[in-house]
Amino acid sequence: MDSSKDTQFGGSRAAPPATLGEARERWLEWLRSIRGAAPTTIVAYRRDTDGFLKHAGPGRPVSDFALPTLRGYLYELHGKKTPAAASLAQVVAALRSFGKFLASGGLLPRNPAADLRSPKLPKKLVPFLSQRDLAEGKAEAPDPDDAQGLRRAAALELFYGSGVRLAEVAGAKRRDLDEGRLLFRVLGKGSKERVVAVTRSALAALRAYWDEMAKEGVAAGADGPIFVNAKGLPVSRRTLERDVERALRERGWDGKASPHMLRHSFATHLLENGADLMSVKELLGHSSIGTTQVYTHVTARQMKEAYDKAHPRG
Repeated sequence: MDSSKDTQFGGSRAAPPATLGEARERWLEWLRSIRGAAPTTIVAYRRDTDGFLKHAGPGRPVSDFALPTLRGYLYELHGKKTPAAASLAQVVAALRSFGKFLASGGLLPRNPAADLRSPKLPKKLVPFLSQRDLAEGKAEAPDPDDAQGLRRAAALELFYGSGVRLAEVAGAKRRDLDEGRLLFRVLGKGSKERVVAVTRSALAALRAYWDEMAKEGVAAGADGPIFVNAKGLPVSRRTLERDVERALRERGWDGKASPHMLRHSFATHLLENGADLMSVKELLGHSSIGTTQVYTHVTARQMKEAYDKAHPRG
């Protein structure tokens, strides 16, 4: 057994999984411990392969991960109800990943799921704030004695100013912020580290928030989380989501309000103001330029709308 197979199945002394159920668990553990997949990814892959295991039988041999069985499962899904294209695409993606794991570990001669057809998904324009929305949004400055209000303001500045993901902020420490060089080191998908810019306004908002928390007896050192609750523990992702939503509502925004929407706004505004696509790709932490190109559709739409309104023959 070669070294790649040893890595997949926990070393040469570990027996390869004999059943589909055992193989699925080894695959998920490999994704978590070796590939550094996020917990949300593991949950999604488990959910998206549960149905297949029920269809094929978790106690069946690994060799039953075959194209007829896979297609039979997809037909079964269509028979129950017509699944949304996005949901079906997620199932196909999970089966392909599972099959790739089995084939690369030597349990199958090839990945049969590679032959599955994934439905075409309609391209959706991502929601975002316009630069005018941000410029014209009215909000009173947070009360300097209101720690939660200061936290909301800091969260809004950090998510929009750096374009970071919710999970990246929730898992970050204060030492990850280089205030002198205006940089922020984050751990992205697949445990890939990258460095992004952080704005002076975000740092100022964070300092105001930290100062107030210190006055209330909650002082976090360099190894402490960026956002803490009254007990000094990291605030939950849900709390950060609510903070961003309330901060945007306070500024008069009535559309979709979330950290992810601010990430979209960050990327769109960079491109609108002349940033090149590759730089935006690196700042967002995308593995493929194709993922970043969706923002070019957004800016192209805006240019077309501006042309139609302003040109005499538009």
